[in-house]
Amino acid sequence: MKNPARPLRRADFPEAAGILVWALVGGLAWAIAIALALLAGCTVNRLAPAEGFPKLEERVHVLSGKETRDICAPYVPAFWRALGGIPYGCMRVELCEGTCDVWISEHSPGGLAHELEHCRGYDHWFESTMADALAGARRICPERLP
Repeated sequence: MKNPARPLRRADFPEAAGILVWALVGGLAWAIAIALALLAGCTVNRLAPAEGFPKLEERVHVLSGKETRDICAPYVPAFWRALGGIPYGCMRVELCEGTCDVWISEHSPGGLAHELEHCRGYDHWFESTMADALAGARRICPERLP
């Protein structure tokens, strides 16, 4: 076993360089993965809407970035907020009223299509938010949602 207290010798440098490269590559891979996750935020939706999801009146509100953040911040999961996630859009469905409001930043026109997909019943991968909302609304207002 090497003595950790002894000074480094020239023979130690290849091993130390290998460890440094491994740490940098590993750290870079994690940094890229985290950056992509933060950039993606809520960008990938399922391929099909929740079964039986009704057609809703879609109301789009285009706002400044600050107004959008103020309205949408409560909808950002705590995990994303802790990592500095900033919402560029959000939506809220009122299934019993048949409406879906979308708030989107004027700086994020590409996010509108994503939020409108939610209005049409599409969930994020590994989530069932829209399907759960529909099931809950069917209990509250069964006459409107068969």
